[in-house]
Amino acid sequence: MKRGVSPWWFSLVALALVSALVWAGLFFGSRLIRPTRGLQAYGAVAPPPETATTSLVLCGDVMLARGVRDQSERMEDTAWPFRQNLFLTANADVAFANLESLFSENPEQDPAHLEFKLRPEQVEALRVAGFDVVSLANNHAGNVGRAGMAFTVNLLRSNGIAPSGGGHNLAEAHRPAVVATPRLTVAFCSYTAAASLVAAEDAPGHTAWGLDLLREDLARAEGEADVVVVSLHAGDEYAPRENGLQRDFAHAAIDVGADIVVGHHPHVLEPIEVYRGRLICYSLGNYVFDQPWNYEAGQTAAVEVLLRGDEPRRAYVHPLEINADFQPEPVDGLAAEEILGRLDLETTRVELGLD
Repeated sequence: MKRGVSPWWFSLVALALVSALVWAGLFFGSRLIRPTRGLQAYGAVAPPPETATTSLVLCGDVMLARGVRDQSERMEDTAWPFRQNLFLTANADVAFANLESLFSENPEQDPAHLEFKLRPEQVEALRVAGFDVVSLANNHAGNVGRAGMAFTVNLLRSNGIAPSGGGHNLAEAHRPAVVATPRLTVAFCSYTAAASLVAAEDAPGHTAWGLDLLREDLARAEGEADVVVVSLHAGDEYAPRENGLQRDFAHAAIDVGADIVVGHHPHVLEPIEVYRGRLICYSLGNYVFDQPWNYEAGQTAAVEVLLRGDEPRRAYVHPLEINADFQPEPVDGLAAEEILGRLDLETTRVELGLD
């Protein structure tokens, strides 16, 4: 009789093979799953349509003349002022700022006067930073005169940037600047209480001031866009809180249809308020500016609003400080806490909406 292999050896070998396959599956399987999770976390896998959002980033005063321009020229980089926070504005669906310095064909600055004028080639800085729309309604619009306003409007449009609150005449200045995204449209209406170059029926300039004009403009904007943003250049310079004019105008804007009000001009941060479920930033201070002698003027923030459907759902505050090179850069820790305190916030997240 031929000698065979004992059956218990088969059982032992089979058990070892099964165990090896199980451990291999757990090890290699987990390694294959991890990248998928990472891709989902970083947005490579699109969210369901009902949860898809549009990002709107709001910034304060952008002044690219004077010391800012000198530093950019030393670095041989027109977009130098935005390099430390480029990821935020360049990746937003819509990015907005107040352009505190307009463009001119004669951009030489008179040191004896507080004038902000930009060279035409500096428009590249706004393009690189990803700004889609800028307000021209501010107290320095008059530095370039009516010819400069017309030149700025044309230059911005030719570079894919919508001018808001300024135009070739009064009607055009009051026309909402509408920015289209894949999911919705956003209209911007911009005003200044510090008038410097009010447009006329047949002359370039910025918007006129008045609640009746605001109502007319917002009625038109609501018919042209899903979300309406009002830009307000007003307030007391270097004041830590809004004044009555700012508060009344911002509340009135929301009462007649605005979804968001963003303010600037004081050069420092002022509180953020949620009024009737809508966001009011009374002053986002300086975003790019050359005021190194003023500590508070160097504290700033950008606000990222997430829009779902035609509703602002929440906002995230990005605390920033302007460094010695006049660049806004992110901060955390105690520096961020101090910035949130100036905004009357305890957290970077602000819930919005009427429901």
